[in-house]
Amino acid sequence: MDFALDRGGSISGVVIGPDDAPLPGAKVQVVPSYHTFINHPLRASDERGAWRFRGLATNATYFVRAWRDGLAPVTSERIALPAPIEVDGVEIRLVEGYAVRGRCLAEDGAPIAGIDVYLADSFDMKRAHEGFPRTTTADDGSFALERIPPGRHEIHVMARELETAEIRTFEMPDADLEGLEVVLKRNAGGTISGRVTDREGKPLADVRVLASGYRPEHTSGETQTGEDGTYRVEKLGMAERFTVDAYKEGYAFGRIDGVALGATGADLVIARYGRVRGRALDAATGNPIPRFEVRAA
Repeated sequence: MDFALDRGGSISGVVIGPDDAPLPGAKVQVVPSYHTFINHPLRASDERGAWRFRGLATNATYFVRAWRDGLAPVTSERIALPAPIEVDGVEIRLVEGYAVRGRCLAEDGAPIAGIDVYLADSFDMKRAHEGFPRTTTADDGSFALERIPPGRHEIHVMARELETAEIRTFEMPDADLEGLEVVLKRNAGGTISGRVTDREGKPLADVRVLASGYRPEHTSGETQTGEDGTYRVEKLGMAERFTVDAYKEGYAFGRIDGVALGATGADLVIARYGRVRGRALDAATGNPIPRFEVRAA
């Protein structure tokens, strides 16, 4: 199988520190604004604070994240790559940031201890990322997140037997923020069940199954398949529809969307990893490209 590679787009810029000088050694990552399983490698800003990402897919939009120890992480505005163009001069300013302190409480006001609290990008499936503030609530439900830049942010709580009533959005001032409350409620106890098999119909045991729903409220749960390939995800809260994902070492990722709460036949079929061999050619000249990276998506 031969591939003809077109020239992708590029995004480049500079990281500026709190002293308004170029900042070397900052970690920089480009992130598609749509959900994808392709993870672009990290870059480090050079001695001039500069960074560049090449070979990006076109007809797409991206964000750029940057962070460094001791400074608040920052995500850029949306950057469009409608064609194989070069977008230069993207400036990301890192600041020391401030702290937000608050508590996680149940609906009855009882503190909730031992759950993860973190900032999340609203466009990126609410996932926690390296460099972004993350902590765990104390016995009294209190938490503190450091290094948060001024502006609007989303705070996300990861709890298996509870669900957030909403993803808490807050405005960070040019100062520490005290007394932020995140109220969680007991989930509705709904379930989703089904079976995971390979392409030949053989049941697969020990497959990790994750169910996630986001509207009107975020809720998730996970389990593993039994010897007969069946699974049952329990203690799910209310959401209009769920996405069910299946993961097993040596097999390709499996997913079904639009699963209703209470579904009993949410079956997934996953396949063993295969192998593709071929060459990469320059689309303009037809010449082989000696150094390249190939990702299957």
